[in-house]
Amino acid sequence: MPTFNPAYITELVALLSRFSRAGAGKTLGDPAYYAGRKRSIYRYEQTVAVKLPNASAEKLLAADRDAEASQTVVRSKKRKCIQRNVGERENSRANQPVFEGSIRYVLAQLRDATS
Repeated sequence: MPTFNPAYITELVALLSRFSRAGAGKTLGDPAYYAGRKRSIYRYEQTVAVKLPNASAEKLLAADRDAEASQTVVRSKKRKCIQRNVGERENSRANQPVFEGSIRYVLAQLRDATS
């Protein structure tokens, strides 16, 4: 089974620590990263899936040849899950703006739902 670069996980956890309502957990036994109680980033095998607003998702799909629409089912037409295949040697620094955007997006949805 393919493995992730351990530094990738360390960097993701460090990014999450900057948000008071973000943290690590599991979904179906795989690592997942949450904003509030909602999954924002999901990691399985050599893939990372992120939840993004449609406009951000479309930009990422156009700019990144390793990104594709996720196989994850998303109920809302206002957001998309994008999956990105990552290699064992890749670090998360290049993806941090995407991960941070996902966390901010999901936290904003939670704020909107409670107001």
